[in-house]
Amino acid sequence: MADKVIPIPRKPHVFGAEPLTESHEYHLDGLESFPEIGALSDYNFIQNTGIYTISTWIKLDDYTPLIAQVITGNEVNAAEKGFAFFYDNRVGVNNALSMLILDGTGTQMLAHEENGAITDNNLHFVQAIGDGVNNQFYVDGVAHGSPKAFGAFSTGNPIEKLAVGTVNDTRTIGLIGNLNNVSYFNTDKSASSLAFYNSGCPTDLSEQSGLKSWWRLGEDAIFTGGNWTENDLGPLGNNLVSELMEEPDRVAFSC
Repeated sequence: MADKVIPIPRKPHVFGAEPLTESHEYHLDGLESFPEIGALSDYNFIQNTGIYTISTWIKLDDYTPLIAQVITGNEVNAAEKGFAFFYDNRVGVNNALSMLILDGTGTQMLAHEENGAITDNNLHFVQAIGDGVNNQFYVDGVAHGSPKAFGAFSTGNPIEKLAVGTVNDTRTIGLIGNLNNVSYFNTDKSASSLAFYNSGCPTDLSEQSGLKSWWRLGEDAIFTGGNWTENDLGPLGNNLVSELMEEPDRVAFSC
């Protein structure tokens, strides 16, 4: 059964004890990001169980360049353990959402590309969801393309921590565009995908089962010492600290 979904209105309302207004997000340039998140063990359920939901709202500056733009992840080196979720328009791929999961033996546990996922520069709600057997992409609450089966799962931890806005092991292939409301679950939330999308951005995820991390991006933000910091509203409490970002990178909300 799908979990209860609580829309957050544009006007302030009470979330816990704090009033909220959704008015900002971040614009990234491919090099700016939030790296080195949490402990190595915090997100190893991606490659160790294949049961996960990664969700976010993105708005690409330009969907046409023949490049990959990583939304979030920790690893793209096949000799190591980890994963990357990204928009991919390199030669041979066509406007795809892609999920790469690595088992640390030089083998790709999953290399899943689904073409035609994003074909404009509009705001989209994108998800990669694993049910323990397959990975499936969702765009604006609807399944996109076909599921793809996992290979053998790994064990243990990756050598790289998580990053948001890029992949942690090489921070030169990040997202070029706007990013908001990134969340990680250790459960399959596909039954709630359309409800999440229809409730608008953002959605209050605090009562959702399996929530590990949720960064609203731009709302719980403090700029100090030349960096943006963001609170993790999930139980892991892995607050973000930006890298190479400037104060003007916090921009008006696209939604």
